[in-house]
Amino acid sequence: MPGTVRTRANERSERGAVAGLEGLLFAVLILVGGMVLIVNAWSVIDSRTALDAAAREFVRTYTNQSDPTSARSQGDRAARSVLAARGSQLAKLEIAVDEPNGFGPCSLVSVRISAVVPALKAPFIDMFTSMEITATASELVDAHREMTADTSYDPEVTECFGP
Repeated sequence: MPGTVRTRANERSERGAVAGLEGLLFAVLILVGGMVLIVNAWSVIDSRTALDAAAREFVRTYTNQSDPTSARSQGDRAARSVLAARGSQLAKLEIAVDEPNGFGPCSLVSVRISAVVPALKAPFIDMFTSMEITATASELVDAHREMTADTSYDPEVTECFGP
């Protein structure tokens, strides 16, 4: 009809509907992928905090014992109980104790606790399957406590008497 005027109200098309749907799906994909990465990062941070607490408790318990054998076993028990209380499920937990001057009054004790943190499984982040994290703590054995010194203990080289 030659005399008909077309207005915008009469024009209704669906030209942008598909592009909007694709954008929405892409946004959901980004959101889910970002959440997986955040959960992985939080898992590592939480495990690191648990290992720090376990290392501190190991050293505290270790330095309050009267002989090196019970110090090692009680420290190990204390560290594992801290991890169990926090609900940490760490694979390949390793505890290494360093006593440069042996076990005795005023000797320096360092502990290094390392564990493997499993990552979440996702098809696009296969490179993050697991991560090893480590925590260390050091403390002096109580100088005024009665104890049985280790055979390698040298009182002349301890922190209290100077090297």
